Amino acid sequence: PQPITYIYPNAHPDLEQFPRSASTSLDSPSAATSHSDSSLGVRKSPPPTPSPSSTIITKKIKTETVGSRGRVRASDFDDLSKAVLEDAIVDYRAQVCTVEPYPDRLQDRDWAAKVWVKACEERNVRIEFDEDILKLVYYSTASQVRGQLKTICRPLVESLYQLDNENGRRKNREKVEDLLDRISFLYKDPKERTGIYRHPIIQAVINKMWFKNKQDDGVICPEFGDGGIPIVTIALVATAVECCLDEQQTGEHIDVPFSALAYQEKFNIHLKTLSNFDEKTCEMNIIPRLRGHLLKNARKHAKVTEAPQARLTRLDSADFEAAKREWEDLVLSDNEVVE
Repeated sequence: PQPITYIYPNAHPDLEQFPRSASTSLDSPSAATSHSDSSLGVRKSPPPTPSPSSTIITKKIKTETVGSRGRVRASDFDDLSKAVLEDAIVDYRAQVCTVEPYPDRLQDRDWAAKVWVKACEERNVRIEFDEDILKLVYYSTASQVRGQLKTICRPLVESLYQLDNENGRRKNREKVEDLLDRISFLYKDPKERTGIYRHPIIQAVINKMWFKNKQDDGVICPEFGDGGIPIVTIALVATAVECCLDEQQTGEHIDVPFSALAYQEKFNIHLKTLSNFDEKTCEMNIIPRLRGHLLKNARKHAKVTEAPQARLTRLDSADFEAAKREWEDLVLSDNEVVE
């Protein structure tokens, strides 16, 4: 007979790192029985003396109710599991927007498992997962993010590039052709081709997609704050803008799906172009400065209050010497009054 194979990510190793109850051991018969009852429930009792650092909340995920197509829904879970699920989905969205907008099936499952474990760790609980939970995290999430991005892009493209029906189909068609030629649409001045990657469309889309307010993904997810807006995010915005311009190539709007089949290769080209530009201009530090500028403006748009710079609270040697000179002939008076 073939040996039993445990399929990743159901047996994700990081889940084993959670603190366990002192009264329960995996080696005990009761633990083994509990482990085989369900692939979804949390299987450990709280420690005898609960504390924030050691408590494992033992909840069994409710899965009795399913959707009309037999799929598990977020509403089928208890409040704790739903909170973990929501945290995991936010983190997964951040991965799509900052690491890989077009993940394959293997990446989908791997990311879903990792963000689920991370969400459990942050809430100090251990809730195991199966395929149904993973699908709730990643199923259609990447395509939904791209669809949302395109929806935000479309009116901004029409406004900032002045693509209006009153212009007439021919004028709009010619304008779109010029904008799409050698990514002129990414220049601050597309006609003169000056101000590469500085067209207002980039900042406007970033603001509306990820920095609407202090609770938006760009503010709460650390992936957006490490050195500035990620290059992947800028490339994704450029791809979405290109898709919206493609919709206007005939001179009037015709819907074009922002699908992986049609735009993954274009995204890869934008990402490679950005990376090459960064490499060729590294001595000028252009891309890092651009990323930091976009992030600063985006956080300002979200009304994020930046932490004040740390103040020096220590005395140096000059202060010590000055104090010694001051106290050398100083006589303290009993008549000094503090008002």
